[in-house]
Amino acid sequence: MAFWNSIRDSDNAADFKAYLGKFPRGTFAVLARNRIKAMQKTRSAIVASVTNPRARFNGTWKWRFNLDGECDGAQTRPMTVKDGKIKAQISHPYVGVFSFSGFILDDGKASVRMSGAANGKGRGKFTETEARGSIDLAHPDGSCSGTWVANCTAAN
Repeated sequence: MAFWNSIRDSDNAADFKAYLGKFPRGTFAVLARNRIKAMQKTRSAIVASVTNPRARFNGTWKWRFNLDGECDGAQTRPMTVKDGKIKAQISHPYVGVFSFSGFILDDGKASVRMSGAANGKGRGKFTETEARGSIDLAHPDGSCSGTWVANCTAAN
């Protein structure tokens, strides 16, 4: 009991490994293993955020357009973000289906493109929970511009 009491508040995995080495089937062995696993997960998350800062944007995003003129009525499908790469699709009742893609820089600034039935470029800014941006489109019937907004619904 004295050994456990001396390490129970430790943030050093080696302390819990030492406890398991001495008491592999001890009263607190399960707790020691759980603390080691939790520390490894925390360490992995820290390493991932340092080695790939764009991973903090990973997830599924719900988004919508606020476009002017003939672009009104577009229906968005879920946006996915993985390691700074953006992918989504849009369906418009008159123009057709087109893709929305782009990339996010480490600081959250984004460059986006649309291609297919409508083509265009834009930019935006991502945080871990929300993104906003603007886009200019050209399609066979004319052109339009506007804004887009996204909210993360499931972080990965």
